[in-house]
Amino acid sequence: MPDGSTVWHGYIEDITTIKQYYLELERLNKEYKLSQQRLEMASETASIGFWQASLITGELWWSPVIYKIFGFDENITPSVALFKSTLHPDDRAVVAASEQRSLESGLHDVVHRIIRPDGSIRWVHELARLLPQDENPDQILVGSVQDVTEQMQLQQMKDAFISTVSHELRTPLTAIKGALALLNSGKLGHVPEKMLKLMHVADSNSERLAQLINDLLDVEKLAAGKMPFDIQSLAAQAELQQAVDNLQPFANQHHVVIELQPITERLMVQADSLRLQQVLTNLLSNAIKFSPPDTKVAVSIKRQNADVLFHITDYGSGIPAEFHSQIFQRFAQADGSNQRQSGGTGLGLAICKELVQQMGGSIGFNSTPGKGTTFYFALPAKPVTIN
Repeated sequence: MPDGSTVWHGYIEDITTIKQYYLELERLNKEYKLSQQRLEMASETASIGFWQASLITGELWWSPVIYKIFGFDENITPSVALFKSTLHPDDRAVVAASEQRSLESGLHDVVHRIIRPDGSIRWVHELARLLPQDENPDQILVGSVQDVTEQMQLQQMKDAFISTVSHELRTPLTAIKGALALLNSGKLGHVPEKMLKLMHVADSNSERLAQLINDLLDVEKLAAGKMPFDIQSLAAQAELQQAVDNLQPFANQHHVVIELQPITERLMVQADSLRLQQVLTNLLSNAIKFSPPDTKVAVSIKRQNADVLFHITDYGSGIPAEFHSQIFQRFAQADGSNQRQSGGTGLGLAICKELVQQMGGSIGFNSTPGKGTTFYFALPAKPVTIN
């Protein structure tokens, strides 16, 4: 001012709300960083890495753990091409098939081998989901990868042990079964009634043991990729009718009715007839075993996109919720007691899953306690390339 004084002009604004927003944002950032640190610690401890990939552009992002799993320096820029260069030659088709299936199912779930830069081979389990197509023009897959080498090595050791034991048991068991069959036939003369009953018990148990050994050998062949498949175009209804006819006597014993739902169109399925019958027989016999007397087992087939979908439904007590995650595991049984009402080896469903998957299909189930269970599996309706 002319007299040398200073006049200040200004305003005062209440910024309490804005400051509260900033303080909340700062708090959330701290929580996010803490959550991120926890996730990174858990990821490193479990040896699980996270990734995001575009099937269109080839862009790929890896979390730090994946660099360790694959043996790469973190300065390397990951890409789909780099990832594919690590795939074991024998597993490339398996990974490609899983990626192709994910375009329809939205799920990428595959176990395969990788070759690290130092030449060592590791087993990894990839699990990812494809974002919805209408929101996902770049076909982005978001998922995880886990080093499962130790688990696979233990599984291989267990498979080798099972194979050895199974083959060693088969020869003496064949001789025992033959001897019992000869005695039971009466060709060696009259057998006392008390002894005959004991021989029937021995024969019945030798049959159960033979079934267990056959199941073990099937598991071994499937795990080793040595199970032969003759994929042909089969009439789905005829295959289903054959399985129903074969299981009808077994259903009569349990006082259960097998109800084949009407089929409105002629459906052809790509499968191995012998293996398809094995799957149907196992699922049907399970449904019958777990059905109360004077109930039914409903069986149906229908077209589902490029697949033929098989449904087998029982109206029994259902599968306990805590057992759902184990249902397709080897030797898994909801009732593990010695007093199980329904016999079995616990291998049937594991074999079914392997057979269906190796024929290019998928399998699953729905179960409601007290109301029953539906097992379903889908197989290709048209020829596909199966490795």
